[in-house]
Amino acid sequence: MLDRKGNILYIGKAKNLKKRVSSYFLSSTNFHPKTRALVSFITDFDTIITSSEYEAFVLESQLIKDNQPKYNISLKDDKSYPFIKITNEPFPRVISTRRRYKDGATYYGPFPSIGSSRRFVQLLEELFLIRDCKQKIDAITLQPKCIKLDIGRCIGPCMYKNIQVEYSDIIKEVDMLLSGKSRVLINQMQKKMLIAADSLAFEKAAEIRDKISKLEKVYEKQHVFLTESLNAQVWASVDNEGKRYIMTQVIIDGKLTNQFGLFYDLEDEKLNPLESVVFQQFSQIQTGVQDIICSENLENSFLKMDLKESKHINIHCPKIGDKKRMVMLAQKNAEYALQKVIDKESESKGSVGAGLDMLRKKLNLKSLPVLIFGFDISHHQGENIVAAAVTFKFGKPYKSLYRRYNIRSVKDKSDDPKSIYEAVFRRVSGCVEKKQTLPDLLLIDGGKPQLNAALRAVNDVGISLPVVSLAKREEELFMEGFSEPLKLQEGSPALRICQNIRDEAHRFSNDLQRLKRTKSYVHSRLHAISGVGNSRINALFVAFGSVDLVKVASVEEVAKVGNIGRVLAEKILRELN
Repeated sequence: MLDRKGNILYIGKAKNLKKRVSSYFLSSTNFHPKTRALVSFITDFDTIITSSEYEAFVLESQLIKDNQPKYNISLKDDKSYPFIKITNEPFPRVISTRRRYKDGATYYGPFPSIGSSRRFVQLLEELFLIRDCKQKIDAITLQPKCIKLDIGRCIGPCMYKNIQVEYSDIIKEVDMLLSGKSRVLINQMQKKMLIAADSLAFEKAAEIRDKISKLEKVYEKQHVFLTESLNAQVWASVDNEGKRYIMTQVIIDGKLTNQFGLFYDLEDEKLNPLESVVFQQFSQIQTGVQDIICSENLENSFLKMDLKESKHINIHCPKIGDKKRMVMLAQKNAEYALQKVIDKESESKGSVGAGLDMLRKKLNLKSLPVLIFGFDISHHQGENIVAAAVTFKFGKPYKSLYRRYNIRSVKDKSDDPKSIYEAVFRRVSGCVEKKQTLPDLLLIDGGKPQLNAALRAVNDVGISLPVVSLAKREEELFMEGFSEPLKLQEGSPALRICQNIRDEAHRFSNDLQRLKRTKSYVHSRLHAISGVGNSRINALFVAFGSVDLVKVASVEEVAKVGNIGRVLAEKILRELN
């Protein structure tokens, strides 16, 4: 659950997501104050689909520990989920543990709870007659026996030292079960049962039959365990409705810990090939990855990146098996995420379409204002006057048609109407000269004076275009032919479109004005120092980034830049300070 800034408020899991989420937004009278506070901040949800409850338990724990959400409590401590461990001993034991050490043992899991792991260990001891005693048992010396040997629940490595091969075979069977190879194990045991029956060893065959029956029940419930300390990234890519979504799931120590997604329009691949997009996402995900497990449509991208040689990373494109299922799960998450993006954009387009249609009606336009130019003026105490002309298409920024202008007709003091005239004239005449598509509407930041200046500019170009200005104080629209300003309903799609264009033009012009001011400041401060020309100013800017940082640098640091030297460095610092 996310707030409006995208911060994580709460992490949870659910079999039925709709019921779980809906329950938070029903009558809240019986809710704890903490829950009511949580609900008041929720603005969005992110989801990760897992293939089992077990995996959801583990992922929830990992995400809560990594993100420490404000409204999660129970899983914030450093308690870890348990593993099943086969010890590194002459006659290994199978135990449940919460900690993993580099002790040569083999670890499986993690499991959702310590109880579930202990019950599984008990089942293994019943099935395979392995020892559970804590005493050290070597391969030579006799150790005291326990009652389990007498009642036939252990094959007795404490007393019988010649069973190492048999015991080792049993441990291999335990390993197959824990590592998700239950079906392979069952097939092997069925062959042993048939061999025993053919040899008339019916009691032995019956024992194996009973063991197979129990294993079949385990197999039905068992999810694949990752036996090794697998550190991998699972990648999948899906395309739909002209968009591509690339999903990356991160596996650390054999468990899914997080996922990342990136989507873009397929048209953008002309500028950014798939391999560059993949590399960008890969470089941003910092993990101790050893393996890349990817879908077929991404394999070539990773091969082109040459990761295998440069970073010792193995690249897999599985066709069958557990890793193929991991890719399919990542693909399922990608499909879900992309559909969510498409639904949101569809909803947004519906709102934008309604807003543009409302503008058309309110302003008496002949056609839908699909292409809109927005203008704004920015200056600093009358100096460095600049104008911005932004372009919106279907209510969205169309940045390839953005333009910036240094105002030439106004100097030493501000004159917004005159500046607007110049900016509109230059932008519109440029379209006419280059035979580019003209906008359906011009939107000017300001009131009547700015509107009249823009109308004069359009007339002087020799064309006719609808022009409207948006005054910020009352959010009123002024337009030729309207005796009174038009006030759109607050929060309406039409007003939001106008505000977005106005705000974007304001941002764009301020960025340019700030850049000019910075350059002017740098020029005036450094150029005033004799012996400091453009090349040395550029070198100082590359080394320090700003005049303020040059001021606080040491003489030695400044002297090292370019060919400045110590004498000039002392002079620069003396003048700046």
